[in-house]
Amino acid sequence: MKLHLIAGHGHGDPGTNGYGHTEADTVRLLCSKIKAFGGDKVVYHDPSHDYYAEDLFRTLVIPPEDCVLECHCDGNTNPSTKGGHVIIWHEYEPDNYDIALGN
Repeated sequence: MKLHLIAGHGHGDPGTNGYGHTEADTVRLLCSKIKAFGGDKVVYHDPSHDYYAEDLFRTLVIPPEDCVLECHCDGNTNPSTKGGHVIIWHEYEPDNYDIALGN
């Protein structure tokens, strides 16, 4: 099993921004760190793209036993903002990985 990482935004869409950082840059840094820790168990898909805007999700070939994580940041304009959330497509049930990530 492998983890497939998609960095949210990019391709001209910075996402949210604050404190001199953009969401696109932040999630690319996060994905790079995850890839460094995970090695060949992690597939970091081309971060120069916005997979929604370019409709690239249709072109991905991901084996059914693999996991996909699309990374985004919640708004970072308030220094007291903490935490995050996990969104799961309505046709899927959360598995143990989703639940652990949410916790």
